[in-house]
Amino acid sequence: RLNRAAVACDTVEFERAIRDGELEEAVALYRGPFLDGFQVPGADDFERWLEAERGRWARRCADALRTLARRARSAGLADEEIAWCGRLVALDPVDSTAALALVDAYGRAGDLAGARRAARTHAALVHAELGLPLAPAIVARLAELEAILARTAA
Repeated sequence: RLNRAAVACDTVEFERAIRDGELEEAVALYRGPFLDGFQVPGADDFERWLEAERGRWARRCADALRTLARRARSAGLADEEIAWCGRLVALDPVDSTAALALVDAYGRAGDLAGARRAARTHAALVHAELGLPLAPAIVARLAELEAILARTAA
């Protein structure tokens, strides 16, 4: 056992912050995948456990970021919403749901060029990383943005 008064543990602090509803603190404590770079060769059960834990921690951080973005949106804090959505995209750059949240946050802020840039960046990453087509929602939103920008440029 660790003496928590003498040794800090980011996962314990993250759990506490989530439990206490201190989501800004929780996402500040999340610095990347759980035990990133740590391996035990030949320990398949451990590797499966580790991957599951990494996914669990990342999902909890993503949930906190989504909540913070919704709160910012509800409060009319466009720049904060964009920042939280940007952190969400950074957590998983090929997540189309996160990318769409960022595109929409830019759109609500009136930054159509930023929205288009976010959609195009996501499109390039999905193509480069996964070799997959874009999610239909992103394709539709990008088309909407292109049409709006074309009208405003004319």
